[in-house]
Amino acid sequence: MHQTFLDQYYRDHPQLKPPDLPFKIAARFRYNPDLRSVFAIVPSVLMLMLVFIPSMMTTIGVVRERELGSIVNLYVTPVTGFEFLLGKQLPYVAIAA
Repeated sequence: MHQTFLDQYYRDHPQLKPPDLPFKIAARFRYNPDLRSVFAIVPSVLMLMLVFIPSMMTTIGVVRERELGSIVNLYVTPVTGFEFLLGKQLPYVAIAA
């Protein structure tokens, strides 16, 4: 950004001469300098799995309880819907962590 600003500044002020610098500002990527997508996809897939697996397993557990009829017991307990889902997700989050 700084180099772009300087280029634009000296273009707008042609009476000024840019100084001769002994170096050139350039963007350099320390991780994945070749910009190959495989190195960016693999870590993101692992994180997506850690995000989605607990929610999918919670959904499967709730559906299974509804099919078996044991979810009726939870309808009469004094827990809120948030507490119920939190209790269903905590074991999967603990396993994933």
